Amino acid sequence: MVIVAITNMLDTPTGTVLLPVYANRQLESATALGVMMGAHGAGATLGTIVFGAIGHLLPRRATFIGAFIFVGLRYWILALLPSLAVTTGVLMISGMAAGPINPILLTIFQERTPAALRGRVFSILMAMAMIASPLGILLSGYIVEAIGLGTILRTPRRLA
Repeated sequence: MVIVAITNMLDTPTGTVLLPVYANRQLESATALGVMMGAHGAGATLGTIVFGAIGHLLPRRATFIGAFIFVGLRYWILALLPSLAVTTGVLMISGMAAGPINPILLTIFQERTPAALRGRVFSILMAMAMIASPLGILLSGYIVEAIGLGTILRTPRRLA
């Protein structure tokens, strides 16, 4: 549960703070933000559908670890400040990789939690996830303002 909360706290700011700032300051386009967010959403939808169709054939642990790694790789690519086309492709792949994560996690939670405790366990899980997301957004906004997007992504700002 703690890992889910920490992951939500670190991941949620990507779409709500980092990508909007990236689109505004680096790509200088609100349309770019829409394209990036749409690609990520389309990838997540596709990844979930594909996992729903073939997930029972895949090894659960390897699928989960691989998906987690692919989702995290987007930060390394974004640190290079690539073009919109590359960013869009990376976000689409990252979204596809995110598709299996929650179904696998929830399946494991259901399998390992006694039936009598599921209501309490799932309530705490959801509460922790819901508290962590806005906290991450708040903190990332202050961090971006204080040290800048370039420092967060470890790259210099694009020269005009």
